[in-house]
Amino acid sequence: MTSDDDVVTLEDIEKAREVIMKSPLNVRKTPLLKNMTSYFPELDQSINLHLKLESLQTTGSFKIRGVANQMANLPQEVKSGKRKLITMSAGNYGKAFAYTLDKLNLSGLCLMPLTAPSSRVALIKSYGCEVAIYPSHEIQAAFSQYAAHNFPVLDPIDDASYITGCGSVAMEILEDDVRPDVVVVCCGGGGLVSGIAAAIKLSGLRDCRIYAVEPEGSRTMYESFQKGEPVTMAVNSVATGLSPPYAGKLTYQCCRRYVEDVILVSDNEILKCMSRLFDIGLVAEPSGCAALAAILNNKIPDVAGKRVVAVVTGRIVTESILGPTTNVTSTSGFADTFSVPLSDNYSDPFAAPNKDKTTTSVIEFPEASCHEYMFDSTARSFYMNNTCVREKPSPSTPSLGVNQVASLPLLISSVVAALVMVVFIILFFAKKCKRREFCRRKNTAMKNSAVNSGFGTQEGSEIGLLPVNDIYNELREHEKRTNDDGKQENYHHLDLTFVKDEVDPSQYDHVTKTSGPYEFVISHG
Repeated sequence: MTSDDDVVTLEDIEKAREVIMKSPLNVRKTPLLKNMTSYFPELDQSINLHLKLESLQTTGSFKIRGVANQMANLPQEVKSGKRKLITMSAGNYGKAFAYTLDKLNLSGLCLMPLTAPSSRVALIKSYGCEVAIYPSHEIQAAFSQYAAHNFPVLDPIDDASYITGCGSVAMEILEDDVRPDVVVVCCGGGGLVSGIAAAIKLSGLRDCRIYAVEPEGSRTMYESFQKGEPVTMAVNSVATGLSPPYAGKLTYQCCRRYVEDVILVSDNEILKCMSRLFDIGLVAEPSGCAALAAILNNKIPDVAGKRVVAVVTGRIVTESILGPTTNVTSTSGFADTFSVPLSDNYSDPFAAPNKDKTTTSVIEFPEASCHEYMFDSTARSFYMNNTCVREKPSPSTPSLGVNQVASLPLLISSVVAALVMVVFIILFFAKKCKRREFCRRKNTAMKNSAVNSGFGTQEGSEIGLLPVNDIYNELREHEKRTNDDGKQENYHHLDLTFVKDEVDPSQYDHVTKTSGPYEFVISHG
């Protein structure tokens, strides 16, 4: 495919772009947010910052690009489903792999480490993909054994097809009429930064500087640059998607050729960046924040007045209300928090917290097994093992939280609506009671008048004063009524007289006259 010196070519990347956009996996062209510097006042405002949001990609990260291109380059016997595919992952690559198998109706096996969260294992299984669990230090050897026995494997790091698929990100940046001076990309195994760096340099932007960014606790590419060869080492970081225990041979080779330098950021800087992105309405996981974290912490040299692109690579972090806890609340001093455990099915990760009781956020990011992370939605602060990673407001100057302020108009309108409803109900029943009292007095007067005239003394006669709206109901009741012996009473007719003032009923024999809003019901036996 390429020579030893050229891991990938521009032709390979352009072809990969065409292949993945035509694939049935719904790979998207993700948005490039331009001129974002004003959203980050801490930055030198002469920087022209753009954000490439691979966090909005299908399956929640850029990984699907590489997987889609790898699938297109598989042997036909594998594409037809006759042979089972093998890969290894505990993160976003495994999710993209399982999603692909499900879409293409293929079978596969994902090797996962014991440290993989149970929710991630369950998610990958839910796509119909088989899972085998290995101790973390044995998983690479197990994967190599499958490859040695001629099983078709998809390498999540060291594969030219994967690198060229990831390079399609750079082609989209260039298509959006941006000629960047600096591009900053997170680095785990190195596939994404290798593909982007190669695509930009091979497209003719020789003066563009590409920086790879790694967590301080997972610095495999940084150490590889220092030693001049790919290294394997123990890793530990909140950004678990950037924490493979080794640097790939092909990715190292590509990075050495096209990448300016490898920059390190701390876990605290990553989490602060995650909080800042949330402040402006963007959701990203820790691994997806590393590139921007390096920019916000002034670790990228010579960016004043330059066009800078940072790639936000993933968003796999989800909230779920677990209920109140006390340890973090007492530490943070804020009540408006919520609980967030590790999950793989993405939804809004920062939904409105429970307003009725104090709850606390506990965020376990993908594959994080040794730390707990909390996000305080009022103070926009993250906590790691109960330690705040963003400065809190002084307790002596309390302020109303963002969510409380936002809820005040709704609370006021609800109270006003309730008061209006109470007044309406009181007026309604007062009017009804007044009307009933008027009817009662008028009815008594009419009965007395009828009796005095001799009309109401006939056996079986009835006189009643009813509201006009009940006229037909009263007629039906009279027709169905039975006497005390259980026999149907025989009414000759019903005369309805509408009266307003006192009248003499004897003057209205078999006559209905409308002169007011009430019914005068007379029945003869």
